[in-house]
Order: sequence, then structure tokens, then C-alpha cells
Amino acid sequence: MQYEERRPPPDLAGEIECFWLVTGHGDEGKGTPERIVPDGCVELIVHLADPFARPDGEVQPRGFVVGEMTRPIVVAPTGAVRTLGVRFRPGQASCFIGMPLAELTDRAATLEEIWESAGGALELELRNAPDQPRRIAAAERFLRRRRSLAPAADPRVAWAVRQILRNRGNITVEELARGSDLSVRQLERRFRARVGLSPKLLCRVVRFQSVFHAIGSDGTTGWARVALECGYFDQAHLIRDFRDFAGEAPTAFLAGEGELSRRFTSPARLSALFEEGEAMSASSKTARGSSF
Repeated sequence: MQYEERRPPPDLAGEIECFWLVTGHGDEGKGTPERIVPDGCVELIVHLADPFARPDGEVQPRGFVVGEMTRPIVVAPTGAVRTLGVRFRPGQASCFIGMPLAELTDRAATLEEIWESAGGALELELRNAPDQPRRIAAAERFLRRRRSLAPAADPRVAWAVRQILRNRGNITVEELARGSDLSVRQLERRFRARVGLSPKLLCRVVRFQSVFHAIGSDGTTGWARVALECGYFDQAHLIRDFRDFAGEAPTAFLAGEGELSRRFTSPARLSALFEEGEAMSASSKTARGSSF
């Protein structure tokens, strides 16, 4: 499969990491399985050709939003692949979706479930668009409209998410609560609505993703070193998180990682994600008190 990304325009860059497209060919029922692991991001996905399916035979919807994940999903092509995705930055999908994000955790909802007739119209427009630039332009127009209708971003949640990214998950919920001028319970309640995960669970997911960054593009591993670098107590602690989020031990996961999964966990992609947290945290230091 071929994978490509396009960066969003400046007015959407604060909420959207990228638009992505996957294309390829596969014999029906014989596509290579892809194990997709949690990364703290919500995605809007439209299959423009044949959809993917789970190992149990359940076929994905043509157009859907997949919420925050706490466990891996395994999918495989059922035929020709032409899939468009929109990857929202951690904690930013609520700027477009007018429902508590906890209702989408570990599930996929069709575009019509999320946005009613407007969602169905978007899916049809994307499927009928003649080329990739016009599909992305249509998605951008739709997202701008939805952003104007959805609740404004919660600055306390946004600040806490940036701290989690900046620290690669190695920050306590108590520190986040103090820094956002909320109680732990208040912060957790806001996270359930605006992120879909608790602050502690998002920290775990981000720390888990930092493992792929620490491994590097050459795939060399020294698990004791990686565990220490990523803030785990020890190698066994890292392996437990891998079993929770990837469904198998690190070595087994890396040996069977598919092309799409590898793109989603590439060091370059994760560098941009963590650096975004660092840059946004630095730029918000002086404005944080007044924005709350």
C-alpha cells in the first residue's frame, strides 16, 4: 500500500495533524492484516473504494469517525484500497463534534451518527470528487463549518493535553490538575467530555507511543534502555503496556507490523507530535493565566 500525507491549512493546523490517503490493491479476503494501536488521536475515515474488515468478518462503514482507542484493532483490505483520513490532534476532535467524546471511545460511529445528514452529504461529496485536492478541499470546508457549530475549545483541557505531549506522558494527574487550576475530579470529568480518555490513560498512551520514537527508524532495540528513556519503571512495565495497547509483546508486534501501522508509529510522525506539544506549551506560558 502507498501512504501519503498532506498538512492542513494554517487556520485548521491547531486542531488537525494531517489529511492522509492510502491506496493499493488486494485480492478480496486476502489483504495483509494491519494492527493499529492507540495513539491519542481521533480519526475521520472515508473508504473511497473497498472498505477494510476485521478478522471476524465485520466490515467497516464506508465513512466513520473512530474515537480514542484503549486497545488495538486489526483490519485488512477486502479489495481495492483508496482511503482518506483526517487525523485530529489529541484533545481537538471536540472542536468539530458536538457530543461527549467518551461516547466514542473504542468504537466507530458513522458520519451520519455524528453529523446527521451533513455527515452523509460529506461522505457522498468525497466519494464523488474527481481527485485528491478537491476531496481535501471539500473536507476542509466541512470541518470549518462544523467547528463554527461545535463548542469552543476548553483552554484548561488543551493546556493539560499539551503538557502530556510535551512530557511524553511522564507527568502526574495531580500536576496537571494544579497547573490547570482544577481539582483532579474536575479535570477527569472535562477530559472524558473533550478528549474521551482520562488524563492518566492519555498519559499512558502517549508514553507508549514514545517507545516507537525511542526505538528509531532503524528498529534497533535495547528494551531496558528504551524503558528507562521513556519513563517506565523497568522493562516488565513497558511490556505490560505493550500487551495492553498492542495486544502482544514488543518484539512480536514489531516483527509483524504492517506498512500502515508502521507509518502511524514512525519516528518522524511522533517527533512532530511531541514537538507540537513543546512548542504550544512554550507559547502559552504567558497567556495561560488570562485564558483560563
